Amino acid sequence: MATVEFGAGATPVETPTAAAPETQAEQQPNQSQALTRPLLGDFLPAFRDVLLPSLQIAHPVGEVGRSHIHGSVVYDGRIHLYEPADIDMSTGTVRRPATKPFTVTFLGFETPSYREKVKGGLGGLLVKTEQQVTAAGGTLDYQEWELKKTSGMKYFEPTTKAMVAIERPEHLPDDGSLFVHEVNGLKYTFAFWTFKASAYTAACKRVLFTAKLTGCLQKGYPTFSFAASTRLTPFRNGNAAWLPVLVPNKPSTPEFIAFVQQVLKG
Repeated sequence: MATVEFGAGATPVETPTAAAPETQAEQQPNQSQALTRPLLGDFLPAFRDVLLPSLQIAHPVGEVGRSHIHGSVVYDGRIHLYEPADIDMSTGTVRRPATKPFTVTFLGFETPSYREKVKGGLGGLLVKTEQQVTAAGGTLDYQEWELKKTSGMKYFEPTTKAMVAIERPEHLPDDGSLFVHEVNGLKYTFAFWTFKASAYTAACKRVLFTAKLTGCLQKGYPTFSFAASTRLTPFRNGNAAWLPVLVPNKPSTPEFIAFVQQVLKG
């Protein structure tokens, strides 16, 4: 595996040759001087210096859903990692088959916080603890909020962001422009994936956090990959939403673990 460096020290630059004594003309103010060699850009950025693309599920509402197939998992607002099947529910005819679930490895999570649910989905308070939810006059219990919202109670939903490594899906070209990190013959790229509300419950509470405590992730998030897709999931109130589906896939190889450690060190 070729060595990949993120945020390491700069490459040594050749020591400049001592300049000849300046002439009278060279000492004149505001007179530019030609460089004898070009400046070399040796800075290697760390992850703190870059903005990673995000993964988003395309919903009927929202910017991504206006231009992408609903239920798709979209990388950087433009590339479909996964597309669900298009089925004529009246006849059962499959108009478009689903793509294969893509393989994702979770590298780590931010500490969950709590966002106030507001009409339109924009704005609202963001607090760090359950105690702050209560202090703000809110609750995490949807049924309690339903009973008390007319009296001014706020409803908060958990949210967290994960850094993930994505294995190149078979349907995307291997052109060296996106999936550029090779480990064990497989190509990867990186992104952030934010989970909130029902997606937080489906992905984090039911799968990832449970696996971290009692299942295949006990040795660390990067030690096991998952097959990722989506499912249109109905709610008790009659609504439905596309939620992430994560199924344990396979243990990570020692080479992949070493690569991830190198990446996370930045």
